[in-house]
Amino acid sequence: MSVKLEAKPLTDVLKTPHEIKSYLNAVVMVLNESLDNPKDISGGLYLLGEGFAGIFSFDGRDPRNPDAEKVMVAWSGNYFQGLMSPFALNVGANIMASSILAFSATGTFQERLSDNVYNLKNYAETLSEAEKIFRYID
Repeated sequence: MSVKLEAKPLTDVLKTPHEIKSYLNAVVMVLNESLDNPKDISGGLYLLGEGFAGIFSFDGRDPRNPDAEKVMVAWSGNYFQGLMSPFALNVGANIMASSILAFSATGTFQERLSDNVYNLKNYAETLSEAEKIFRYID
């Protein structure tokens, strides 16, 4: 079973180049903090349920591949360390990035980021690795 990702036009989600850059940089920052020296990070913006997410491949692992090798993830602020699929890690990283940015954003950008945290958490609940995702983000 493969992961279905629906591409979403950036202008439907993130309204300015600054919002796009800020969001994607935040996701990459969370991934860098969660992994031990990831390499070759690349990706794009997708719909996940009612939320949006920057989904990134790293170290040759494609998160859309359900058979992708699991990766060791650590987030010291939440005392989490464990193996996760690249897709589950991406979902969690996007929840964290949306939350982090929402604290400093203003206006409708802040509202869209807050909504995205809620929507991605709802989406995460439907995944087989939901428990790990919530331990990683909380």
